Amino acid sequence: MSPDDPEVFELLVVAERFYVAWTLELNWICEDRQGTTLIDLAGHPFRTMARPSRGTEWSVR
Repeated sequence: MSPDDPEVFELLVVAERFYVAWTLELNWICEDRQGTTLIDLAGHPFRTMARPSRGTEWSVR
């Protein structure tokens, strides 16, 4: 793993109910090094919202 050969992870995030704000902590080991990398959206958490049930109106502020 290197900057020229990055690992790619594909995430499927589903919220069955409500609004969820989340970040991801990736624990990694490469040869004799290890660490934790926080993955977020430019310093802010990712946001996931459940699909509203049929006939429901949503207002997000």
